[in-house]
Amino acid sequence: MALLQVIRREKLQALSTPAVLFLVIAMGLFVAAVLVGTGVVFLQAGYPWLYLLVCPYLADGLGRSWIENARYCRPQWFKPKGQW
Repeated sequence: MALLQVIRREKLQALSTPAVLFLVIAMGLFVAAVLVGTGVVFLQAGYPWLYLLVCPYLADGLGRSWIENARYCRPQWFKPKGQW
């Protein structure tokens, strides 16, 4: 479940910067652990090619949710949507 659905925006934006940085680092470590764990399972099962098919989509989805949660906590750290 996303942070967007659990905690109100006012509470998340009131967090201190070190708390938000810890949250971002923790989410990054979780994403890396999921990707490595998935790779280990596929390699032990003998399907390395399947990991190559799954990994990009898994990394993309987890990375987007990671960035969206960080943007929700600190929107001033990011450019407004549509200004790329």
